[in-house]
Amino acid sequence: MAATYDFQVVSKAGATGRSVLFVALRGKDVTTPRSKEAIQKAVSAMAGVDSGSIRFSAVPPAASFAWDPKRHGSGEILRVVNAKLAKDDLTLVALRVITPNR
Repeated sequence: MAATYDFQVVSKAGATGRSVLFVALRGKDVTTPRSKEAIQKAVSAMAGVDSGSIRFSAVPPAASFAWDPKRHGSGEILRVVNAKLAKDDLTLVALRVITPNR
């Protein structure tokens, strides 16, 4: 989680009623630029996700992003994103959700 923690993202999330989801990245080539682009595209396509908040780490392979929990739960986001990433043999695994100021 610490690898993708961004104080500004968490602070902005708290100020705008958003939560931050931290995920582990799983897959054979998960740290390649192609995989990162696929993950970025799949996560950004979810309504309510702040695409500018997506952060990546190669070691350990992880990501985080802010989203509006009133639109989707974290489980729904992971189901939809993982379905899109299945063709690339990539998976996001939830590690933690931070809901600032609640």
